[in-house]
Amino acid sequence: MARKERINLPHVGIASFCRFPICEDLDKLDADIAILGFPFDEGSNFRSGSRLGPRKIREMSLRFSYPRGRKTGYFDIETGRDILTEQIKANRIWDCGDVDIIYTKPMETYQNATDDVATILSRGAFPVVFGGDHSISFPLIRAYGNEPMDLVMVDGHLDFTHDTLGVTHANGMPFRRASELPNVRKIVQLGIRGIRNSRQYYDDAKKHGNFIFTAREIRRRGIVECLKDVGELQNVYYSIDVDGIDPSIAPGCSGTEPGGMNYFELLDSFEYICNNSTVTGFDVAEVNPYLDVADMTSSLAAMLAIQFLGFATASPTWKKRKLIPRKA
Repeated sequence: MARKERINLPHVGIASFCRFPICEDLDKLDADIAILGFPFDEGSNFRSGSRLGPRKIREMSLRFSYPRGRKTGYFDIETGRDILTEQIKANRIWDCGDVDIIYTKPMETYQNATDDVATILSRGAFPVVFGGDHSISFPLIRAYGNEPMDLVMVDGHLDFTHDTLGVTHANGMPFRRASELPNVRKIVQLGIRGIRNSRQYYDDAKKHGNFIFTAREIRRRGIVECLKDVGELQNVYYSIDVDGIDPSIAPGCSGTEPGGMNYFELLDSFEYICNNSTVTGFDVAEVNPYLDVADMTSSLAAMLAIQFLGFATASPTWKKRKLIPRKA
């Protein structure tokens, strides 16, 4: 007797991201977009728990997979856009599982992440990575080849610390380390605020040439006007630390600061960047399920990834992106 297709309600089945198909061997990946988890929080210096972020984000993404595994793409009623229809119908988005974590050996873990992203890039796929604390971004950015690239980050903090008590790779340092890579050009920092950013590292960031936009300036001028000040961007890697978002919609984070960016400011930044530059990667970090309220932050992280991919794949620059891995 022929079996009916499974309904796959959101609360059942295997929790791959949005119930996209699963790739267990990166060397055989055949996709346009690759989802990767990086369940690591040894770079946290305050409240741990973001290592559980990738699993919870996947779990909450299932609400975006119904009906029947979501094979038709998405419709955004506010903009009238159809999102990811072509990629979903053609099975071009795959969930590639998680980076192997070597506990108490962060440098080996970071190398695993670099190697995984380099393999994804070599297969021609666009990496979307869920952390983990924000230290994850540096080994991901390090995976890219020598093509000049620009970094756009949403964060409450500069993450430009040189070291703390001799530690040089933690969640306050990923963009200081990234600035030392020879192919990184511009660093654009959005949503910076609060009293936990030191003057020394603010001065270092300005001296390096970083574009720093505080949350208050973004609210006053508008995100698009701020981004116009940056000039041309190319091969953009976009990174979100959820503490850059206002805790009213992203409470599940160890470093929350009041007054962060709102949902529509983020979407406007996605649209502007995707329409005016090539994009080469995306990550969301610091989702901490232990601290979340009604899984709001995990759900938001999933939705932001879908929305970013929607803008990216609809952009005329999507097929011009250069996904070149760094040579070992």
